[in-house]
Amino acid sequence: MSREESEDTGYVRRDVKEAVWSFLPGLPDDLLTTMLDELGVESIEDLTLVEERDLVKYLKPIQSRKLKKGIKDGLVTLNMELVSAPDPSAPSSPTPCSPNTTFQPPNQLLPSPPSTAPSTSSASQPGVPWHVDFRLNWDQVSSAIRLRVEKEERPLPDERKAFVVVLVDQMMQHDRNPTRAMCHSVVRNIVRSHPKSFGDIGKHGDTAGDGCHSPLQQVKTRVEYKNRNNTLAQRRRERRPHTEMAGEARLARGPVDQYGCVRWGPADLPEGETEATLENMKRDLLNIYSGMPSTVFLEEGMSGAERAEPMMEKTYVILRKYLNKVPAAAMSEIKQEWPFLFSQKCLFSHFGLLTDIDVLQKLQEAISRRGQTILDYCATPRSVMFWPAMIQTLTRLPASCCS
Repeated sequence: MSREESEDTGYVRRDVKEAVWSFLPGLPDDLLTTMLDELGVESIEDLTLVEERDLVKYLKPIQSRKLKKGIKDGLVTLNMELVSAPDPSAPSSPTPCSPNTTFQPPNQLLPSPPSTAPSTSSASQPGVPWHVDFRLNWDQVSSAIRLRVEKEERPLPDERKAFVVVLVDQMMQHDRNPTRAMCHSVVRNIVRSHPKSFGDIGKHGDTAGDGCHSPLQQVKTRVEYKNRNNTLAQRRRERRPHTEMAGEARLARGPVDQYGCVRWGPADLPEGETEATLENMKRDLLNIYSGMPSTVFLEEGMSGAERAEPMMEKTYVILRKYLNKVPAAAMSEIKQEWPFLFSQKCLFSHFGLLTDIDVLQKLQEAISRRGQTILDYCATPRSVMFWPAMIQTLTRLPASCCS
């Protein structure tokens, strides 16, 4: 295959991915790439030939139906158009699919540039999710930000925060608490329209991932902040339960509530425990840390974290109540009252209960997934200047991550 053919194929594959992402915004890029490769999808036209049973291996049933419905609604209409605007004087006729054809859902995906943006958002067509054809009302954005975007410059930090405030306010007119996938869909469209202003671009012009991580984090954090006092909006959905070992007693996993946490403020005490017994357990933890002379407490300081971990898990409910109180306790006070929370073992355990995410497992998965990319980068001449910092970081990793 010639270089020109390879580049054409790349552009077509990118259009195919954008077509799928317009209806499944949270689908990981690596999974989508694998799915397209194994199904042999090479063009947008090929998507119409994919059947629901072909997707069973890659997607959940609802995802498959969403995609099939999206393809049907998006390709059976006049949304298969050339990127360039058609000649108004030319007679209307269906445009055949070709490598230069771009899929578009029922409304234009990308927001209009500031100079041509409408004063109000476009109305969504029936059956199309609001976040797919979301159009930012640039009239509500400050003139300083609009000017920088027109010049393809990055807004200043304060301007960027102001932009996120305006963006989230407009998004919440459609959904009081948009999910991360919805936020990703909106942010990705904005980044694609104005990558130099809002994308994650490195010093050497390289784009990190899909370029959306930083703005997505800011948008989602703003959404959570706006909903901090709205309990009904916070508790939006239940996730699948965490897999447990046989006979293992574990705190019930709650709905996603505060900043992605699933056990932000648990109310139910562990089975067989009362607040009094948990307070006694807390005193035992302090005794372990202080090395109180006893036949039971033989540890001293952070070396007792191994023994303290199961007790820290049991006292999680009263610890969260302490951490969530208003006004919040000072860090020095927390360290005095709950010293083992500052040990690596108990901190990771607490984070696991709070978010249902195993930090070490996620780190190991990330290293196994991205390790070769890191090694390839280290082999480039440009990386030499960063070696000392990388070595220093790697030496601080837990031993279990390097095994």
